[in-house]
Parts: sequence; structure tokens; C-alpha cells
Amino acid sequence: MSSERLSYHPSQSRFMDRDPIHNIWDQEDYFNKIKSTIINGAPQSFTQEIEATGKSLLDSDDPYQVKIGILLLRLCIWDNQPLAEEWVNEIAPDLMTHSHPRIRHSTLWNVRSSIWQDEALAEQGIKLARNGLHDGDPAVQRVAIWTHGDAVLNNEDLYIPGLESIKSFIQDNPKESNQLFALEEFFMPLRKSFKDEDDYKEAIIEMRNQSRGYPGVNARCSNILGEDYSISIDDREDIHQRLLTATSNTGEMTLIKDRKYKEAMHQIVKQISVAQTFIDRMKRLWIVRDLSWMDDSVDLDIFQQLSSFLSDTRDGDLIRTTSVVIADHILKFPVELADQAIETAERFFNESDIDGSQIVVAQTLTALRDHNSETKSKLLNALPSLYSSAANRSVSRTLDNLKN
Repeated sequence: MSSERLSYHPSQSRFMDRDPIHNIWDQEDYFNKIKSTIINGAPQSFTQEIEATGKSLLDSDDPYQVKIGILLLRLCIWDNQPLAEEWVNEIAPDLMTHSHPRIRHSTLWNVRSSIWQDEALAEQGIKLARNGLHDGDPAVQRVAIWTHGDAVLNNEDLYIPGLESIKSFIQDNPKESNQLFALEEFFMPLRKSFKDEDDYKEAIIEMRNQSRGYPGVNARCSNILGEDYSISIDDREDIHQRLLTATSNTGEMTLIKDRKYKEAMHQIVKQISVAQTFIDRMKRLWIVRDLSWMDDSVDLDIFQQLSSFLSDTRDGDLIRTTSVVIADHILKFPVELADQAIETAERFFNESDIDGSQIVVAQTLTALRDHNSETKSKLLNALPSLYSSAANRSVSRTLDNLKN
């Protein structure tokens, strides 16, 4: 195998305002071919060659090539316990000091994969993740939160140190995005095992108490606790003030000033569909998210358009953010959107076998689990289809949590 086939060419970048290292899965055909060969029982010589190529690329001076090496090894880790052990104990500690944040990010993602390959690696994995929480890069911090959740799922003895790490991180970094990620990738996955623990509930209540102006956090906290939630007048006013500074588009600003939130949301969603840069899409998704909490009626057209954005695989961060916006809509209108939400998840699972993306999309269905017997019944009926398309055991475990 020659690494030259994976050399980057500018025309392959799908978002030109993003460093190509963010969009490395653009090489889909190449990685999918390797993945398919491994899944279908590749000869040992094939996997040995993939592993050797991956390791050789880790020494490259080019961060893009290093990340290719990390991804090649990720494809091997799921069926190679010795490699998983080597990754966590020997390779990852060195790569976590790499100067490029996407290398540190991908290194921790391989730690996640290794923990799911061998639960005995969870303790060392959570140590690496704890260091990741202190990383200066938000993306590294987020995957560190995710790794904490995975470590505890595989070794419940790590619950107390894991919880203390996450609580400390949130206290020091109380941004809404950090709270959302902690709720979705640490607290939600652990709900089944620890929902009756006082320290678990207290941590969630503390986040909810600090969520003024951010009903998405409030709603998720209340959902985990099995309690009702509502949007306060203060929340609405905080969101309105935030929206006034969120866009420089005159037409959008006029609609927001006039509190015509639904019209503004339709206009901005249309702009997302034609936006050509990562920054523009991401910014507008967050605006739509705020607008959605100001709209008191379900809008199927908006939901369908947001769902269609999941088919755009140009960037994993955009898929995650789109999933957050979709989840907010479902939290507000679980009955009205149950059928469409399930169809969206089933379609996505059929189109994508990336485990992280499948997990965040599956988690959009959490509100259906707890709302009432009708929505839960629809969710349970859909789970066999989702299980059949689950990329790996970490996705299946996420689906398990939707049962209870």
C-alpha cells in the first residue's frame, strides 16, 4: 500500500475555509474499501500491511499524513486487542503532546475505540482523557468528555473519578456548548446505571440551575431527570437579545427585531442550504437553534430541511451541530415529530457507518423514550432497524440506553 494515494489535493477539500485535516474522511472510497475488506474477513497479511502503513505515517512531519495513519490504525483497532493496548499505553501518550490539535483529537478518538475493544484499558484511557480536558483546543476537550463517558460505561468503578473530572471541567468552563456535550456524552449514556445516585442528580441539577437563557440545557437536564421543563420569560428575552447581535443580514435582523421568529428561521435555513463555507453554516445553525426555542408551533418543513442537512457529510462537526438543533426540536415537540425523527435516524444509519455520527443522531431520539407510552412504543419498534445498521458496539450501547 502506498501512502502517496492519500496525498491531499486542494480540489478535494469540500469546505475551503477549513484546514484539509478536518475533512480527511473525504477519502471515503479509500477508507470504506479497507473497512469493508476487514469486516468481510481480510487475510492477516492485509491487516498487517494496513497496521504497518498506519504506524509508519505517525512519524511524518505532515500532520495530515499523521492523521491518515491514526485513521488507518483505527480501522485495525476494533479487531486487534494487542494494537488497542499498544495504542493506549504507548502510542497515545506521545501523540497527545503533538503540536496540531486535530492529531490530539484523533488520538483520543482512537483511545475511545481501544476502550471498546478491551474494557481493561478504560482506566488508562480515562487518565489520557483527563489530560485532554485541560487541552486548549475545544474539540480535544469535547472528545475527552466523550472518552470519560465511554470509560465509565466499560468500567463502572471509574464513575466517581469520571464524574469529578467532568464536574470540575464544567465549573471551570461553563460554556453552553461544554454543558451540552457533557450532558449528551457523559450524563445521558450513564443514566441507565446511575440515575438514582445523588451525586449524579446533583450535578445535573446544578447545570440546570445555571441554564438561564439556554433552554436546550434546561430541557436536556429535565429530560434526564424525568421532569417537565418550560421556557421562561427571562429565557426568551435573553435569547432575543442574543439574536439581535447574531446576524449582520439586514433582512434577518429586521425579522428578529419585529419578533417574527418563524419567518426569520425559514429565511436562515434557506441560506444554510446554499452556504459554501463551514463558518457560515455553523453560525447560521446556532442562530436557527435559538430561533427554534422562540417558536411555539411545530414546523415540519423546517424539521425536514434540517434533517436533509445530515446527508451532507462534508464535515463531522456540522453533523453534530445539526443533530443538536434537531434534538432541540424533538425535545419541544416529541409527539408531533416522533415519526419524522425516527425516519431521519433510520435514513442516516443506512447512509453512514461512522460511529460518532451515528451516536449523535441516535441521541436525538432520547426525548421519545420518556415522553409518553406512544412515543416510546414508536421508538422501541424502530430500534431493531437501527441495531442492524449500527457501526460497532459503542453505537449499540447508545441504542441500549434508548430502551430505558
